[in-house]
Amino acid sequence: MNIYKNPINNEIHCSNDGCPQGYIQLGTDETIDDSNRVFVIGYENGQTIFSEEKAIQEKETLVQGIIQKYIEKENTGVRLTGTFQTELNETIVNPRFQYDEVSQNRLLKLKDFEDVYYWRTLDNRNVLLNVTEKNTLYDILISEWATDFDNRLKEIQGVYSGT
Repeated sequence: MNIYKNPINNEIHCSNDGCPQGYIQLGTDETIDDSNRVFVIGYENGQTIFSEEKAIQEKETLVQGIIQKYIEKENTGVRLTGTFQTELNETIVNPRFQYDEVSQNRLLKLKDFEDVYYWRTLDNRNVLLNVTEKNTLYDILISEWATDFDNRLKEIQGVYSGT
């Protein structure tokens, strides 16, 4: 990729599309691609100069985006497959439940008690569940959370390893 500099404001531009008007070409670096060109801050003595601070900021922004994506997914909950009744005698198909750690811990403490006969959905409806159904829901919550945690960790590690 070619590296260009605007002599008036010292702005750096990397491109394979030709020299922008008013810029001068500093050099060419075959290792620059779309993933790292935003970190180029100069070119001297045949070497590309990269901004460490800008790279760190860019990675932090990517990581925050990954975290936010999974927070949004947690807010959509997990689905318990089947047809259930609510306390108000409504029929609900495939209800969604929150699966964050707080919800998991609460369900863990109460899932085996028969006198706790419902669990609240994301849309605030109390779905009647027996002990077996509460245990199934708990297993789904744990599995989904663990899978998402693993995926989130892999994505974040990918940002820092450059993959």
